[in-house]
Amino acid sequence: QVKAMNGASIIFTKIALGNGEEPSDISALTALNNQLYVCGITNFENHTTYAIIHWFLDSQSVSSEFEWTEYGLFAKDSNNNEVLYAYAYDSNPQTIPSGDDSSITLNESDLNIALGDAENVSAVIGEYSAYASKEVVNEHISNNQNPHNVTKEQVGLGDVDNVSTDNATPSFTASNSLQELVSGEKLSVLFGKLKTAVKALIDHIANTNNPHGITLAKIGAAASSHSHNASAINAGVLSAARGGTGYSSIDSMLSAFGLANAKIHYFSGRAPDGGFEIIFKNKMVIGCGNTGAIYAEANSNNGFSIDFGANYFVAAPIVVVSDITAVKSRHASVSGITRRGWDITYFNQSNTAASNSVNYIYMGFVTNLP
Repeated sequence: QVKAMNGASIIFTKIALGNGEEPSDISALTALNNQLYVCGITNFENHTTYAIIHWFLDSQSVSSEFEWTEYGLFAKDSNNNEVLYAYAYDSNPQTIPSGDDSSITLNESDLNIALGDAENVSAVIGEYSAYASKEVVNEHISNNQNPHNVTKEQVGLGDVDNVSTDNATPSFTASNSLQELVSGEKLSVLFGKLKTAVKALIDHIANTNNPHGITLAKIGAAASSHSHNASAINAGVLSAARGGTGYSSIDSMLSAFGLANAKIHYFSGRAPDGGFEIIFKNKMVIGCGNTGAIYAEANSNNGFSIDFGANYFVAAPIVVVSDITAVKSRHASVSGITRRGWDITYFNQSNTAASNSVNYIYMGFVTNLP
């Protein structure tokens, strides 16, 4: 230290550990009483009048457990002479365990050393094998220039085709049967199963021989050869070629032929004597009746009246009568035709009395539809 104060240098070199006995005179020591291990200096801070020396000891380098009682700091002067610069003894020793393959015990210490007025002070920073510094680790992690010099042979790239995944050409053999895909299978096995499945699908699509055994009954279809009766036709318009009219209703057909007014609107017995009549849509009415037996003396006549009881017709109708039994000397006639009825007379021009039935037919237009 005196030499350093006079311009010489101090270079701290190492920390030594031991389990020796406490010395009676520290100033007389030139080495530890029983030195066991040497630790490298990992960091050095020069604060002019003092220095902080950081060092590590890990159990990986300890072959046998020992009681740590003493340690010393060594330094070299400008003449390269290594001396014991500082010494410490601990009356309450710490047990340092031996290292094994499963764990490491790390002892980390800072040693504060007085320097006085020394100016040229430094330290030999050693390598520490148990752990790398954060800076070293980060530098290694960020190094993308292949710091380990890994080769393509080492990672097996020689067994991989130098193509993109889109242009890869896997090899495989079709499976013998349709099988489920299983997670974790090799690509060659998966592609083999897919090949068999795709081939089966293509063959199935191209099969026009009803591979599913579909029947007419299953899909509700009629047999290829069948027939229907007229009652089965319940919708649509049957053309004339098929025996129909080609019209959807009687009204549309009559309108197409200009016969809309010819449609029967009402059919009933309306004649007073119980005859019947047909009334069309345009209010035209055609009716008929039968008088029953009419008696007339020889060379005389007899008659009766047809009365609807109201002005049933728009105008006087046309009325025609006839005998049911044709005899030359006997006939009937109509007279007195009005909007509510008419008279019928039976003439007997023979020399004997007779009776006969008379029919009549009338046509006109009614005032109101029933």
